[in-house]
Amino acid sequence: MVLPTTLLGPLLFAVVSASPLPRAAALCLAVAAAFALRLYPRKAIDLGWRDLAAALCYSLVPGRESRRSLERSITSAWSPRGDAVVHLSVRTGLDLLLRALELPRGSKVLFVPGITIPGMVDIVEANGLVAVGVDPPSEKDLLVDELAPYITEDTRMLVVTHLFGTVFDATRLIREAKERGLFVLEDCAQAFLGAPSASAVGSGAPRCRDGFRGSEGVDAAYVSFGTMKTLTALGGCLGFIRDPSLRDRVEKEQETLPTRSTFQFFTVVLKGSLIKLLGHPCAWGLAAALCSLMGVDFDALIIGSVRGFPDASSIRQRPCRALLRLLRRRIGSQQLACLEEVRGASAAASTVASRCQIGTLLANRLKEGGTTVLTHNAGVNSWWLLPVVAEDPKGMVRGLWARGFDATCTSTQLRRVPKSAGPGCKDIMDRVVFLPLTPQLPRAAAKSRRRHAHDFPEVRADCLDRRQAPLAAPPAPIR
Repeated sequence: MVLPTTLLGPLLFAVVSASPLPRAAALCLAVAAAFALRLYPRKAIDLGWRDLAAALCYSLVPGRESRRSLERSITSAWSPRGDAVVHLSVRTGLDLLLRALELPRGSKVLFVPGITIPGMVDIVEANGLVAVGVDPPSEKDLLVDELAPYITEDTRMLVVTHLFGTVFDATRLIREAKERGLFVLEDCAQAFLGAPSASAVGSGAPRCRDGFRGSEGVDAAYVSFGTMKTLTALGGCLGFIRDPSLRDRVEKEQETLPTRSTFQFFTVVLKGSLIKLLGHPCAWGLAAALCSLMGVDFDALIIGSVRGFPDASSIRQRPCRALLRLLRRRIGSQQLACLEEVRGASAAASTVASRCQIGTLLANRLKEGGTTVLTHNAGVNSWWLLPVVAEDPKGMVRGLWARGFDATCTSTQLRRVPKSAGPGCKDIMDRVVFLPLTPQLPRAAAKSRRRHAHDFPEVRADCLDRRQAPLAAPPAPIR
């Protein structure tokens, strides 16, 4: 690439030059080159510097509070009804839940929609069960109208997954599943919305103004606080299990697990700090350019840096006390994750509300330009991800990269459940491109609104037009 060389040349000259004037000129050129390299990141970590400093302190200074006391304070804050549970991850919670349920071997677990991370399917299969997905009916509607065609005598459980930050209206499907005697679990890992006050329990109605952490009619629900999730605690999972006896069995099973090391949490804090530091478009673009210069796959590097578990066995652990302390701190600031801004002198600005504004603006503009946006108007959308459907995903990504947007079609672990059936859209995840959505984007969007010169639909048209040569290639090959 030419741009990294033009950046490193002035920087080297600035370092070795003894004269102040050439050094200043070289630094100006370096700054200009860095600005030319700017790349809007695909995601921003939802964590402030004060919280990162607190996390660092928690990982270095153990504190005197016991694990039981920490867990009790977290669960009571999460659910005043006393049905809350805290785990290392959603996958940990699912594994513990399936072991406590003791479903007959070979029983089927139905995923609606039939899109999830491979780790969820692996856990189901590791417990002797069969994961079955229901393909979305169309690109604009990810939920089927009824479950009856997909339920067999072996079906024992339904998992409703709220994808991309959208809270689907699954009331009808949940009711049908309960009538048929199925255990219903909601995977809210990507769709958490904070409550505006401590008294709100996040039931989701009306329109999630009281937050969302699971529907009233389900048997259990889990929310993730992983590194790139809303209101992240750099790990951890919170949820509820309605049945007291089942909840007790899950908690007793969890007590047999080893505790994840505090040092591992310390390394996650360092990674989170680095992601935060590189969050500015100029810094992100420089990192991508340097990776390209050194032959490093930038996409693979980003995916690996936020992946929480190196192997399946590592999920069977309990969170360390440092993680629990940060998790308690974060859920005490749920106003930062409210769907709408909370009014009041002491109210903090909601990052989710800001994200919703720019996400809705871009989604509407994309739709006007003829681009299909998954989950657009499919429910209450907080735009944790901005997924669009493209006939040529790699070509679209190349066009967006050329214009300074870190779009990707590979950096999510979401996949179609292997054993799936349904009315169509079996290849939907093969055609999805995730557009960047960060706090810096509103300024760019405002400028484009005035000039109409920089618009995602226009980029899509450009990069899908094979007669036009790409302006640049991504700094790493897209596989």
